[in-house]
Amino acid sequence: MTVGVGALVYGISDATSRGWGSTPVVSALVAATVLPVAFGLVETRSPAPLAPFGIFRNRRLGVANAVIACVGWP
Repeated sequence: MTVGVGALVYGISDATSRGWGSTPVVSALVAATVLPVAFGLVETRSPAPLAPFGIFRNRRLGVANAVIACVGWP
């Protein structure tokens, strides 16, 4: 997950100097998409996950987590 977010930051920040269509930028943005999805798939199948996705079954808790993720924490 951390590598995926790092790839997103790298891709966006490097796009200003190289352009959005350059190979390193496109590769970083693809990695930023694929790596968190892969993390989620591995974690949902793991017997002892780092991030238990069962907590999102509670609707209020899921909405609260989504809001915090979108707004950020000061």
